[in-house]
Amino acid sequence: MKVYRENHGLTTAELATELGGLTAEEVSEMESNKRNINFDIAEKLSQLFQVPIERFFDQ
Repeated sequence: MKVYRENHGLTTAELATELGGLTAEEVSEMESNKRNINFDIAEKLSQLFQVPIERFFDQ
């Protein structure tokens, strides 16, 4: 998630806004695997970054 965010030139706060009202701290926690990415967030990330949704779930 962090790689996609950085490649798109977004801060954690900007991505949080894009995802619909999350906080920068929540995004940071997802990036560091301290918080799970739920399906709705994964779907938004997939659409935003134009990659398969599976990229945002643990393998």
